[in-house]
Amino acid sequence: MSQKKKIILLAYENDSKFLCSVQDQLTSIGHQVLIVESSISTATKLSPIKSRSFIGIASTLERFKNLLNSNIEMNTVYWELSKIEKSIMSTRKTFRQLLRTTPYLYDDHHTRKPYYNIPQDSVRAVFSLEIAKWFIDIIDSYEPDLVFCLQGNYFVKQFAASISQKKGYLFRALAVSRVREYMTLLDENFCPVFNAKPSIHSFDVARTILSEARINPPSLSYKGWFNLRQDQAKTTSNITIAFRELFSVFPRLFTSLQIRVISLLRRRISRSKVSIYWFNSSFLKTTLFQISSSLKAFIVYALYHRIFVSLSELNDLRKNGFRFVIYPLHVLPESNTLSFSENYYEMDHIRHISSRLPMDSFLLVKENIQMIGFRELSFYYQIMKQGNVFLIDPSISPSETFKLADSYIGISGTSLLEALAGGCEYVSAYGSPEFKELINSEYLGYCGVEKMISDFKLNRKPYSSSPLLVNYFANLVELNIKFDHDSLNHAFHGFCHDSDAIAEMKMSVADCICKCIDCPSVNTFTTYLRP
Repeated sequence: MSQKKKIILLAYENDSKFLCSVQDQLTSIGHQVLIVESSISTATKLSPIKSRSFIGIASTLERFKNLLNSNIEMNTVYWELSKIEKSIMSTRKTFRQLLRTTPYLYDDHHTRKPYYNIPQDSVRAVFSLEIAKWFIDIIDSYEPDLVFCLQGNYFVKQFAASISQKKGYLFRALAVSRVREYMTLLDENFCPVFNAKPSIHSFDVARTILSEARINPPSLSYKGWFNLRQDQAKTTSNITIAFRELFSVFPRLFTSLQIRVISLLRRRISRSKVSIYWFNSSFLKTTLFQISSSLKAFIVYALYHRIFVSLSELNDLRKNGFRFVIYPLHVLPESNTLSFSENYYEMDHIRHISSRLPMDSFLLVKENIQMIGFRELSFYYQIMKQGNVFLIDPSISPSETFKLADSYIGISGTSLLEALAGGCEYVSAYGSPEFKELINSEYLGYCGVEKMISDFKLNRKPYSSSPLLVNYFANLVELNIKFDHDSLNHAFHGFCHDSDAIAEMKMSVADCICKCIDCPSVNTFTTYLRP
């Protein structure tokens, strides 16, 4: 039986509804549970959270507005932020790095700018200070034993992790593990933790997962949506897709207008909602962005074969003895990238890798299909100017992409784990994914990429990660928190209406929280292969 504890469930927008059901489950067994909701949209537009134990940021936003209308001394604001950063935050990330995990606070690392009115730094500083003080006050008054959230994305969740050790509470985040349908539990450093030593059965399942991934690396992860788009690209001509993207602007504009009208109506009906200009975007700005992105997608697909190199062309280069380094582009902004990395400037990475490669090697940059139309066309032009860099056809299957790879470099994406499981020896990461301990420690970060390329050039063999992979997979199997498409959509996005999937997911998450309280955690990356 779990000891009765004080728990904060840290919510953000769409996961609030699901966490309310988890709150009910935990309070029914005697825990004291508070939901803390940190999103601006919930405070300004969305439906109110139906929970008696709930704290949002509406009053904090009102105070923020009042401060901006007063003669606030900005030097004092920056010094207060500095004091928080130095006194109670961990050194894992700086305050500004935490802010960049929220796309509407910074836009220098993603291309979807028109959706947000990014404030000037003085406004951003006042806002972040008020939010930080708001959360610190909650922690000091409630004195939780555990702060729990889903994914660990956005500023407040990252901030909660950063101050957990100094404030004396346990922080845990439940995230998709990128291995089949399993989920993983993360600590305040966003590293996996587990509550029990894996059984023999778990190790057997883990070895099966690894052996199948050796044959087909993409089988490791859960990528149903991407595969659907990829199949569409294979069976439809590029010019057809180009016109389809061009005319898709109309349903997208209708959806934007619908969302805008609903938001205005909710704000009118719920007079307790606070109105705020910053961090939102005008309908006109959004409309222009939708039109621009459709036009850019049309141009990319119309010039598809001039921009992207085909698989047959790459195979011809391979026959001539050239080697390939793969660098996959991410969807940005995206939770995993912003949460698990401090280095997400993709053009900088491409220039960095290009300048370090030996003359017998090419860098193959693979665009993410979901980003076509969102990037500036100049981005592709800059890549093509490098000389030893090719943009490869995004519709090339993941399996074929891995066959091309002699080396794999990424930020913090799933493809890095797939490359490791597929047996690629030279894998390097600019970021800090939750599975970073599986990657050679010398191959992490900018210096790590240079070290890996040096070893790749001289054919120096790194150590095998297979034992660690088996151990990692076995721990995930033993934790045994699974998701399916419906339950995951409900928990993270609020889309699913399947009551059975919701109930099963709710019970699994509530049980996971109880285990966090009751059981000591075991280090994930010990090298034993048998229990």
